[in-house]
Amino acid sequence: MKPTAIIALSALVLACHIGPRASDIEVSHEPGGARTRITARSGTVFDGELLAVADTGLLVLWSRQVSYMPYAQASTLTTPMITLSVATGPPSPADRDRLRLLSRFPQGLTPDIEARLLAALHQRAVVVLAP
Repeated sequence: MKPTAIIALSALVLACHIGPRASDIEVSHEPGGARTRITARSGTVFDGELLAVADTGLLVLWSRQVSYMPYAQASTLTTPMITLSVATGPPSPADRDRLRLLSRFPQGLTPDIEARLLAALHQRAVVVLAP
């Protein structure tokens, strides 16, 4: 193959777009976590920002309060890119990892960062959402 043909073919391949772009991902436009809708088993709906993901539940900023929703109290979790049913059990480790990538603190919330966040919001402790 001629060198000019190889260069032209390479340029064409590099010009093609494969996969999502940062502009397509809502959370990439803002410094916080993904907007999250949690529907509790009772039917109550909580809309907030996904702060962190734990093995037993989600930490969310809801109504200007750092709040924790155990998976056992939730039926569905909806973010701009993921919708999960947790009515029959917690999300799989793979689904928790996907959620973690959309959260404000994907590495988790250390006790120090949690204390600072609570202090900034004039809270003494995390509110447990258990409707």
